[in-house]
Amino acid sequence: MRRLIGLISLLVALGLLALLGALLVQRSVVDQAIQLAQAQGTRAALQFTLLAQAMSYTSTPTRLAPTLPPTWTPTHTLTASPTFTVSPTRTPSATRTPTRTRTFTPSATFTATYTFTPSHTPTVTLTPSITPLPTDTPIPPTLEPGAMPPVEVGAYDLFNILLIGSDKRPNAVDYRTDTLVVVSINRTTQSVSLLSLPRDLYVYIPQYGYDRINTASLWGDLHKLNGGGIGTLLATLRYNLGIRIDRYAQVNFEGFKTIIDQLGGIEIAVDCPITDYRLREGANPRVLANYQLYTLKVGVHRMNGDFALWYVRSRNGTSDFDRNRRQQAVLRAIFHALRERGQLEQLPSLWSDLTKVVKTDLSLSDLLSLLPIALNLENLSLRSYFISSQQVTSWETPQGAAVLVPNREAIRAELIKFFTPPTSNALKRERPTVAIYNGSGNADWDRVAADRLTWEGFAPQPMGESERVNVTRVYDHTGGAKPSSLRALIRALNLSPKSVVEQPDPNADTDFTVVLGANYNACTFNRYGANLP
Repeated sequence: MRRLIGLISLLVALGLLALLGALLVQRSVVDQAIQLAQAQGTRAALQFTLLAQAMSYTSTPTRLAPTLPPTWTPTHTLTASPTFTVSPTRTPSATRTPTRTRTFTPSATFTATYTFTPSHTPTVTLTPSITPLPTDTPIPPTLEPGAMPPVEVGAYDLFNILLIGSDKRPNAVDYRTDTLVVVSINRTTQSVSLLSLPRDLYVYIPQYGYDRINTASLWGDLHKLNGGGIGTLLATLRYNLGIRIDRYAQVNFEGFKTIIDQLGGIEIAVDCPITDYRLREGANPRVLANYQLYTLKVGVHRMNGDFALWYVRSRNGTSDFDRNRRQQAVLRAIFHALRERGQLEQLPSLWSDLTKVVKTDLSLSDLLSLLPIALNLENLSLRSYFISSQQVTSWETPQGAAVLVPNREAIRAELIKFFTPPTSNALKRERPTVAIYNGSGNADWDRVAADRLTWEGFAPQPMGESERVNVTRVYDHTGGAKPSSLRALIRALNLSPKSVVEQPDPNADTDFTVVLGANYNACTFNRYGANLP
């Protein structure tokens, strides 16, 4: 087991450890039961759902009809005929009426007409309805939105790996890839960027049509599109985001708790409190009384495998955007724990163990070439990015599915930041030093604030408890010489510029000193995963 952990530690250093948390976002029996109980206001509903799903698991794929996003109004008519014909007509203006015709040959005839409407009100009529079973004939693609051009990366040597987390169970036809993390390794600048994609992103799946991004692999496998599930998923990413994927790695979460427990647990700096139902440790999951509301307070917490699993899966009062952030926080913590044990150098002898638990087209030579980056990775060179609520629009499909329609321009702007290495970042040029003292009266809040700053590339020093104060202050000892760093610091900690005190001191040990007061709000992210203004 320790050999396996050692190998996985290399993957973590490259952002690949996200594989271990990928499946943690799947809805558990408890998640579904609690949601039903809260909706109906009865413990009986919770008990019924909990026991029923704990004793058996059946799965039938439920496919969203490939409906056009809100800019189109589709109308479908189904008749019996051995020929399939689609004649979509798009009318964005009185002077332009392009028409495209496609001919297929399944067992039924569909005639679809699409008309652009400024009101963005989609309607769908299916007569008769199509039962979405794995053996049915795929509904042909709707009008294609046009492939997104790739982001120009200049002369940088990028190596992009897609991390896939799937909830596929033995003997189950249905599955989802609910966690997708793109790891872009810049071999020119020796830096790594992670990008989490929301599972409900409503995208065009080549050779299929519109659906959530987490279904692309499923439909690729069921209908043998684009060479299968992985091929369809990679084609979907390239078409909708313009991201070229060089390698992929896929894993489930079976070993997640075991690895954390083998490490003796991990330390997590929790910045936002969470209250949710939690199974008492070691208790029978089929007994309703064993679940109780639990509040995780702000602070530094040591978590075993069960605790960490609950933390990354909790959704009560939060969102999938925020869960993506918490998952990356846990993965960073695992990475630091593994690297402290000096196991990165054991890669060659551990390769065979890795291939037993990870499905990947990465080769041993690939990982060996990336080992120097893993060994020397620092905060400034490991950056996290997310497609958040600011880059998408919530929408309900005619079938009642809640999806996220991408705002292409906003997403492209985020991708440009994702692919831009920190060498052009002002923070890296200024190399600020920060000391953080805890005058808030709350245990370990200096460590929580320090952890938050590491996400922005700082290398802060938590200094422990200090005399209690009411108001948080930032003391600038540089005489204004590092303005970009100061702006980044107060934004990351969600502080006002009024909290800054100019205190030039050429003999100071650090560029900035932060003294947290009782008014400090450690929760600097909102529930949608975006930094608070």
